[in-house]
Amino acid sequence: MFDSIYKINLYKSKINPSNYLEIFTESLESVISLDLINLTIEFLVNEANLVSIDKFLLICLNKLTTNIRFQHIFVKSKYQDILKHPISYNIFNKFQQIIEITEKQIAIRSDNFYNYILYKKYSNDHKNDLFFDKENLSMLDMNIYKNYLEYVYEYNSTDNKFVSHANKLNACINKKNIKENYSCINNDSLKTLLIAINTNTDEDKYSNLEYYDFNNNIEYEETLISFVKSLLNKDIYSLKKVYNIYEIIQPTKKLLFAYFAFLYLTYSKYTNKYIKDTILNIVSFKDFSSISQMILEFYIGHVTPHNDLDSYFAPLSEFIDFNYCSHIHLIYPLLYYKYNIVIDKYNHYIKAHSIISGTEKCNDIKLNVKEISMCLLYGYFDFKKSKMLIKNNITSILNIIRQEYINNNVNSCIFEILKYLSNNLEVKISDNVWDYFRALGCKTCKDECNNFRINNLFDKIEKTNKNAYNVFVSILNNAQNKFELIKNFVKKFESDIDFQSKIRDLYGKLPQSILDIVGHIKFEKSLEMLYKLQISSNPLDYFKDNFIEELKTEPEDMYNEALDVLFHNAISNISTKNIDTFEIRQIKNYKKFLIAFNNILLCQWADDKNVTENTIYSLFSYTEIFTTKILEFTAVNMLCRVKNELVIKLLHEILEDKINCRIIKFITECNFKCDLNINFELLIESCKLIDDFYYIIYLVEQQLFSNNEEYLYNTLQQAFYKIKDYERVQGINCMFVRPSKANLYYEFRIEKENEKIDFDLYEQFKIIEDDFSEWKNINMEDNLGRHFVVDCELVENDIHNLDIVTRRRRISADTSLLKLHELMYFSLLKQLKTKNSDLNSGCSENDATESSKLELLNSFYFTVKRDIISCLLTDKKYDKAVEQVIPLIENKEWSFYHDLGEVYIKAGNKSKAKECFKRVLNIFNKEDAMYLKSLVKYLELVNSKDFFAKNIEYVKNISRVWFLYGKLTDQIEFYINSLLIDGEYKYECVPRVFHALGDISDKRKLNKAFKLVLQFLEQKHLKLLLLPFYNQIICKINNSLLNGFINKIIVSLMLDYKEVYWSSIYFINDINTDGLDIDNKLYLSKIKKMRDILYEISTTQKITDVKKDFPGICLCIGMHVPNKYPVIIQDIEGTVLIYRSLQAPKRICFLGDDGKKYYFLCKYKDDLRKDSRFVEVCKLINKLFSTGSCTNTSYYIRTYEVIPCFHNFGLIEYIEGLISIKNIAVQYYDNLSVVAKKYSVKKKIGLKDFKNVLSLFSPILDKYIRSQTTDPYHWYQVRNNYVLTCGIMNIVGWFMGLGDRHTENILLDSKSFDVVHVDLNCIFDKGKSCSIPELVPFRLTQNIINGFGALGLHGTYNNTCISTLDLLQTNRSIIISNLLSFVYDPLHEWNKKEATGKKIIDSLSDKIQDGDTISKIEDLNDEAMNQNNLSNMYIGWLSFI
Repeated sequence: MFDSIYKINLYKSKINPSNYLEIFTESLESVISLDLINLTIEFLVNEANLVSIDKFLLICLNKLTTNIRFQHIFVKSKYQDILKHPISYNIFNKFQQIIEITEKQIAIRSDNFYNYILYKKYSNDHKNDLFFDKENLSMLDMNIYKNYLEYVYEYNSTDNKFVSHANKLNACINKKNIKENYSCINNDSLKTLLIAINTNTDEDKYSNLEYYDFNNNIEYEETLISFVKSLLNKDIYSLKKVYNIYEIIQPTKKLLFAYFAFLYLTYSKYTNKYIKDTILNIVSFKDFSSISQMILEFYIGHVTPHNDLDSYFAPLSEFIDFNYCSHIHLIYPLLYYKYNIVIDKYNHYIKAHSIISGTEKCNDIKLNVKEISMCLLYGYFDFKKSKMLIKNNITSILNIIRQEYINNNVNSCIFEILKYLSNNLEVKISDNVWDYFRALGCKTCKDECNNFRINNLFDKIEKTNKNAYNVFVSILNNAQNKFELIKNFVKKFESDIDFQSKIRDLYGKLPQSILDIVGHIKFEKSLEMLYKLQISSNPLDYFKDNFIEELKTEPEDMYNEALDVLFHNAISNISTKNIDTFEIRQIKNYKKFLIAFNNILLCQWADDKNVTENTIYSLFSYTEIFTTKILEFTAVNMLCRVKNELVIKLLHEILEDKINCRIIKFITECNFKCDLNINFELLIESCKLIDDFYYIIYLVEQQLFSNNEEYLYNTLQQAFYKIKDYERVQGINCMFVRPSKANLYYEFRIEKENEKIDFDLYEQFKIIEDDFSEWKNINMEDNLGRHFVVDCELVENDIHNLDIVTRRRRISADTSLLKLHELMYFSLLKQLKTKNSDLNSGCSENDATESSKLELLNSFYFTVKRDIISCLLTDKKYDKAVEQVIPLIENKEWSFYHDLGEVYIKAGNKSKAKECFKRVLNIFNKEDAMYLKSLVKYLELVNSKDFFAKNIEYVKNISRVWFLYGKLTDQIEFYINSLLIDGEYKYECVPRVFHALGDISDKRKLNKAFKLVLQFLEQKHLKLLLLPFYNQIICKINNSLLNGFINKIIVSLMLDYKEVYWSSIYFINDINTDGLDIDNKLYLSKIKKMRDILYEISTTQKITDVKKDFPGICLCIGMHVPNKYPVIIQDIEGTVLIYRSLQAPKRICFLGDDGKKYYFLCKYKDDLRKDSRFVEVCKLINKLFSTGSCTNTSYYIRTYEVIPCFHNFGLIEYIEGLISIKNIAVQYYDNLSVVAKKYSVKKKIGLKDFKNVLSLFSPILDKYIRSQTTDPYHWYQVRNNYVLTCGIMNIVGWFMGLGDRHTENILLDSKSFDVVHVDLNCIFDKGKSCSIPELVPFRLTQNIINGFGALGLHGTYNNTCISTLDLLQTNRSIIISNLLSFVYDPLHEWNKKEATGKKIIDSLSDKIQDGDTISKIEDLNDEAMNQNNLSNMYIGWLSFI
């Protein structure tokens, strides 16, 4: 906490309008603060720079996807304010996926219309289009709006117009006026806009320039510069146009220079004083300092110079704030070379310029002092011949360097110069000079030089035994940036252990001096430093000096008042013995409460420590000037030390009074951090009052481990219900054989929540039942009402709009509308019948019209019914789905036999489904669409080669049919036909094609198959389909029959896709590279050399610097990071970490061009091929989680890159921050090794002793997770991550037969608490054949379950397992297809023994056959927890923890 508060204050003090993005980015590396986010957003909104907004959102996107806490805080920020400005479409899409952006947050106004359209297009939600007012749109916004209409609405070919079918829209837009592309922001539109600006006085057009990104588009920049040039010699109104343009845009340096040139030349052109003053006024508000050199070159090029520089630069100095003396080192060379002007006193600049640029050789004996000084400043260090000259004139040289360094802003390292003079030329430089330049600071090297300054300072203190405080303060007083110097001192202290040790030793010699230095540091950081220095004095004693420093940033009157409070003991009459707790209980103001509470704590602390009254008075005085954050900080920290009866009683009384929710919130936070032993029931009631249900869950679950009372479960269930964690609500119900009233109540509430529309809400819509026109009286307060009213209006205007109503419903994805649209159908049907009875029945024209309307209405009704059935099938309510279909069939709507067949397939009744589809085939004609749909389903169910062959002609354009035909016949041609139609079934077709190739022994058939595949690959977009399966393809290269063919495919992919090179590394010697061009051959050669070097690193026992010990490794710079395409390696860290294990893996670090570090383990004596392919399976399952039928898209498996290089060596991506279950256990259990040793001979515990051993190791994982979290919400999130990832990997591991799940092979991410499995080579139930066989399907020991919380397996864990198994069953065919090449790989040991590939595939397939997933999960859990099984596991597996 010390650290985070200090860092927040640190960054808040640094941030300003010129650097806010850099500071914000830097802050995210160490701290996340709502204040900092809001402050950055405020700067962004004020600046309104679109490029900066996009940069900010990209920074946030990176954090939002990787940091739960950042996401939690970011949604509370003012990020909606940014949406008043247009942002790029790609960023908006990504942003929308993470943060829910609703239409309410995006106000429909012209200044952010672009964002509104992005929202519409992305979400496909067009329900409020009819209420949009377009009258105030700008030209550009109107173009976007027209594109939008083209995207959403239909083109009427009769009228050659786009028609919206809506009265309130009133928009029929000619086709010729609508652009083809969505966004019309391009160079042509910019030229059009500038022409409009030039010919029109309407100033509204200028605002459209906001949409053009001049910083990232050279075309835009050049177009605008040309336009500004064209206005140069025109009338005075051109000045106003240029001024208006530059008020809107964010100019590049070129554009800024064009603006300067335009203003200066216009200023020179006119003599009118008013015009000149106007231009000077414009210039005064612009900062041209960034283009100083461009201005100088322009001015010297346009104005003929003379030797009197004062008069020569006078016009420029009059125009802008320009001091030519500060730029003389730039000016004089220009004048000299361009006009041959010679000014003797500046000749040293020419000499230095010539030496540095290499146009003149340096004969340093002839150089004078000024020339030497300038050369040093420009980085030229070769003055050995002038050693004596420099020694004799060192004072003059240092003075010149100082003056030039300050005035001319020369970017050279000042310490490099001093070190060169001191070390190479043996010039003695005094301590005062060093101190002066230390204070001045280095302008280029920063950290390195600051470390040098600080080290040099403390070396000097140690040698001279001087007072460190006086030396340090003298440096501070001379420093241009005191804060920077102190920050670097703190940074070095934190990161350098040797430096900490040096300061600690110095403290022993000069304690007060070091304390005084620490006193200059912000107080939170100083407390931490004092702790690290192991100083026994209480840190509170040092608050005073620290706050005086902080107060200096406040207004003078406030500072003086605070000093008066501090030093004159304004509260001197407070007694430490008589604190009135009644008074504090009446305080409603939060800050006043904190002040009073701090005072009480200080008194209690003083009593405990026997602190004198004078010190207490001084400490009391601080509380008057503390900020709320500091008061919270001091209170929490003192509470951790002072927890006596008086304080606890006071907190109880305040909670009972319930005066202020913020005070209650503060006390609950204190209890979380300090464990104040507040009464449990009172704490729960207080949390309910402030709606802190996460803390209630935290407290109740902790209580439930020791107390199983029913009321606790009721409280917990209520809290889970409040945060909408329905899985755990139902999980609690599963724990009781006889549910309580509370259990039944929450079950009922969840069912009501899942109902598509509330009964009371539905009643208000029933007013249209008798009279459809009553829709105008429907309440429109909620989104559902507004949407339905628009639907009714569309239909009342034209019944043909029913199709639009259907599309709007499907786009909105609001299933509540289904019941309303059913109501709409019956009301419209009644209205239509009434009209029919009123009309003359003899009119055939009316009959035809009404018949057409009835057909449209029935079609709409059938669509509604089919959508209802689809929802019921998703919810697995098969009986209710049948109830929906049967009345329609009874009404002779025969097409619904197809829907009934779909229901029976989902319900698992294939014979009835087949009967339904056969009825459709008998009823409908072969040309009918319904016939074709049912034929596809019937073909799948019949599964007959003859039936396929007989009917394939009718359905030859459907990819699924060819895919099914391919599976049935194992014909490669049919799989390729499926891929040619679309890539929907690529995850099965591609693996099966290459597996089938391996089964063909006839060379003629094989050549025919080769030809088919190679023809397929001729189209690049089809070739892309092979990339996800590259590892499955390349492993076939060892097949003698396929070698040449596979080689062609590999070479073809290598030519187009660089990402496959690292994946080829294992087979690199088998690849014939004749088809590769010279660049790709060279790249492949580098990969091969890299592999050999990395192998050598893995076998080396001692490495000091990898770049020095293995210089060849620098070859990888410029290559892609292994399996992280398109990231390029920019550098390699020299340090290599060697782990103390049997294989001693080496950890190396690649630095990517994206600024990230990529760590890899070089693992020797380990075959990683199985690990690699297991990770591939996990990635495939992740893909299915995100795109498949899984109900929870938040499911995922934590994966990492595994790259096998040889049969005994490979690379594994290293994930930082992982800790094994065993390492956690060691922190809590002292007797682990004792038990392991006791049973080491038997190698297992046995059932007889197992219960006794279990009793020695009470579960601790829940306690560990709690200890690592910062607040209840954080605890809830990471615990959820743990349960999800554990459940998923248990089922995936069981399916793959993954064994060897001992405590060192299961790790937790210390930040997210995701479960990460390593050593994945014991698969396909290999563990069952060990000398001591593995008897459990996965690890589900007492600690694993303890980490799930008080509910154990019930709720989230069981649901996760069931959903994962459901996914595996649903996608069984895809998964088995992708395992074929793995299982049948002849290199693996199971194909060299009795266990054939077919047996493995059959076993895997049987595991995920359709079945009762709930019962299966129960059986697996029982097997995993069975004590007989656990007691007979190998002792090293540690089944008792």
